[in-house]
Amino acid sequence: MWRRVGSLTKPFFALKETIIIALGTGNSLACLPASLSAMHEELGYDKEAVDLLIPLAFTMCRIGPTLYFATATLFVAQLYGISLDLEAMGIVVLGSILAGMATAGSSGIVLLSMLSIVLVPLDLPVDAVLILFISIDPLIGPFRVLIIAHTACAITTVILPKPDIETEIILVAK
Repeated sequence: MWRRVGSLTKPFFALKETIIIALGTGNSLACLPASLSAMHEELGYDKEAVDLLIPLAFTMCRIGPTLYFATATLFVAQLYGISLDLEAMGIVVLGSILAGMATAGSSGIVLLSMLSIVLVPLDLPVDAVLILFISIDPLIGPFRVLIIAHTACAITTVILPKPDIETEIILVAK
């Protein structure tokens, strides 16, 4: 088993601009430049690897929308008093992952329309609850983007070797 060591607060302070942009705009693509510069300049990861992995993680690892679709589906099922068995929960998980990946580059109502990928196979109503989700989306959307941005940075730190800043300083000094 391996684990990372270091300051827990350093990544949050390094990614503060990404957090502000995510919560201010609600757009994951707007967070991309801030995330790239924070990972390279502030946290010291290799620029070429960061330039490859961060955009890829932003596109492929859509954890924010996936969690949103899963919890929204469970909310709708509970709202209509429908209990979900193990097979239905599998549909929720698989459908949420597929719908989350399908949302790459979309936001707002287009993103919410992907909820039908999860609700229709479970015979849950889409039209009735879509209005509810449209009304709360301006509040939830920025947090979905924040989860996407932080997950992309976290995945990058797991994949790349931890930068050894002290060794770099010694090599530059020699």
